[in-house]
Amino acid sequence: MKINRRKFLTGTAAVTALTFLPRAEATASISQDSYATLIDLKKCDGCVQYDEPKCVASCRSGRSADFPNPPPEELRDYWPQKKHEDWSDKKQLNDRFTPYNWIFVQKVRVDGMDISIPRRCMHCDNPPCAKLCPFGVKHKTAEGPVYIDKNLCFGGAKCRSVCPWKVPQRQAGV
Repeated sequence: MKINRRKFLTGTAAVTALTFLPRAEATASISQDSYATLIDLKKCDGCVQYDEPKCVASCRSGRSADFPNPPPEELRDYWPQKKHEDWSDKKQLNDRFTPYNWIFVQKVRVDGMDISIPRRCMHCDNPPCAKLCPFGVKHKTAEGPVYIDKNLCFGGAKCRSVCPWKVPQRQAGV
């Protein structure tokens, strides 16, 4: 993804404007049990001194029990399609979203400055992925996270097609 100066300045202006909103207005729609994460991009260097960014390694080790691990004989096409997505031989890939990598650090260059941007599900307030799924397998909890019920997902990937960040990924055989 390439970011141009206009997009960067627009995003910066939006964040700056939101910073100066009165506290009551800024938190009016957030319940007491909602959570969010704020990442200071000025401090993120993508962990250049490590083989893998620490946030990626931490997510991978903390969530590895949730990663799919289907036996090869269970890798089938997604009905009615004649294809399937198999990431099982690419588990160590860490430069994009996969069923085994839920966060990655994107490197961009803006006006001669290198910026590292941790990319992950943004858990939208009004997630298009959850509304679109014809099987109702995507949900948004009261606390904020959007999740997929992996026991009900057929792998149609309609959610990925409407996600602005192309986050949902699917492993065949699960």
